[in-house]
This record gives sequence, C-alpha cells and structure tokens, in this order.
Amino acid sequence: MGTYAGARFRGQSAPQLDGPGFAAFRGTRADGTQACADAAGDTTADFTVTELVRAADGTITAFDASFVLRCSGPAGPVTTGEVHFHA
Repeated sequence: MGTYAGARFRGQSAPQLDGPGFAAFRGTRADGTQACADAAGDTTADFTVTELVRAADGTITAFDASFVLRCSGPAGPVTTGEVHFHA
C-alpha cells in the first residue's frame, strides 16, 4: 500500500517494468486514433493504494485505489478515477 508517482505506461504485451507501471485504455477517437497514445513515452500516472488484502493462497480479495492518468505529458488530457474490488 502507498502512493506511487510517475508510473510509466506499460502495454499489455510489453515486458515488466523496473518500477511501478500501469496499463490503461482511454478509447478511440472518431478518426480511429487512440485517445491516449504513448508514442513519445510521456504518459504517466500517479496512484494511491489504500487497501490490499490477500487470502492465504495469495489471491487478492480486496483492493482499493485512486489514480490520476496524464496522457501525452503534463499538459495533456487528465483522467481521474477509483478502483474498488471486494470478493
């Protein structure tokens, strides 16, 4: 648990990153381009995990986090949200 700043975008088929990473999809524009492309490698996110509970076998049974996703650098579009999972 904790707060992680500057996590880098990680595509679903990309190798694991050395530091915190994330995979995100913001949709596609009408012209077919990605709404949050990361061609320049400047898409980042800050996130805070407030709850992480695992069962004895390691399965996650509860997870709560909030995030701020910045597309295409600090001046790009921002998405904020929360994730809540309770099995």
